[in-house]
Amino acid sequence: MNLQKNSTFYFQIGLIVCLLVTVGLLEMNFEKTIPNYQKEFPPLEDPEFVYIPLFKDAVPVVDELVKKTSS
Repeated sequence: MNLQKNSTFYFQIGLIVCLLVTVGLLEMNFEKTIPNYQKEFPPLEDPEFVYIPLFKDAVPVVDELVKKTSS
């Protein structure tokens, strides 16, 4: 194969393809849409389960020391 004979033809075909791809990319529309989560997840009006933590408040150590020393 003699590629020297058709080198300008291949160059022109490659240039046309590159320009068509570039024009196609520039003409594409990339739109940003912000999802609306309010429609997908409605707020809960009556929850079926209410979590109540089961722990006791810690008694401060300072109060115990003051009571012991004052007696």
